[in-house]
Amino acid sequence: MTGSNLTNQAAVYGTMGVAAAGNTPGSRCMATEWTDLNGKFWLFGGMLPNAPLGSAVMNDMWMYDPATNMWTWMTGSTLPTLVGTYGVKGVTSPANTPGSKARALGWVDNNGVLWLYGGSGPGTNGSNSSPNDLWKYDPDPASPTYNQWTWVHGNTIGGPPNYGTVQVSNVTNDPGSRANTACTWTDNSTNSLWFFAGNNRPDVWKYDIATDRWIWMAGSNVAGTAPAYGVMGTPAAANTPGTRSTGVYAGWKDNNGDYWFFGGVNQNMVGIQHYSAVWKFDMNPLRGVLKIKLLINNDITN
Repeated sequence: MTGSNLTNQAAVYGTMGVAAAGNTPGSRCMATEWTDLNGKFWLFGGMLPNAPLGSAVMNDMWMYDPATNMWTWMTGSTLPTLVGTYGVKGVTSPANTPGSKARALGWVDNNGVLWLYGGSGPGTNGSNSSPNDLWKYDPDPASPTYNQWTWVHGNTIGGPPNYGTVQVSNVTNDPGSRANTACTWTDNSTNSLWFFAGNNRPDVWKYDIATDRWIWMAGSNVAGTAPAYGVMGTPAAANTPGTRSTGVYAGWKDNNGDYWFFGGVNQNMVGIQHYSAVWKFDMNPLRGVLKIKLLINNDITN
């Protein structure tokens, strides 16, 4: 559709906010992507391979319009490895911007707002860490906060998870630093943000937008946990896909709102393990306790 057939291409930014045929994010990986409610594609950050000092993490936001086949540089910097400008938590401002991030988690909520969490990048303490900051971005041109970021939750340097009690909301709950492309999805009924795994953990978390709280919903709070398959096709609270250290390769939300995923990698003391099982996470509380079901198991450990 567009872009170069050559490798290691630099970004061409053009003028901020102006679409042009020559604009391009360049060659990059580990970016966060969304599709908004109008069918436009959004891309944030990731790594460019040809910065002056080698690969560099970015904080630029791009929008691609399939109707025009053109990219627009929307906000963020052309410079790499930047610390975020947080402003006041909960207050939208055109000066706000997340820091440079790779492998951050992303959602589109039921109202069309874009959400961004964690990722690998520079923390405000000067370290190359994974902040546990949660941001939202307004992609609606009719909104007074269009093209602006809001720092919503978390801190600027990251840290370990604070689990609390499973399925119990508490203001102190926090997933901690996350990257490595955890699986994300949105709750159809409550407009909550969900994710599974990332950073060598086997847990499921929910962020309740209405209460501004994280809730540990399922899975173990012990990093490196092995899968517990149970009986194929039978849901059980004890079932778990186990740890995924580099995320899940493929995931889908079905028409009932349940979440399915396939594969993933776990790197632990016994080596690198590649999975080929299909799992389903039951999202309907009327079916009983939140359960995980193994659908297909053809796992191979390398």
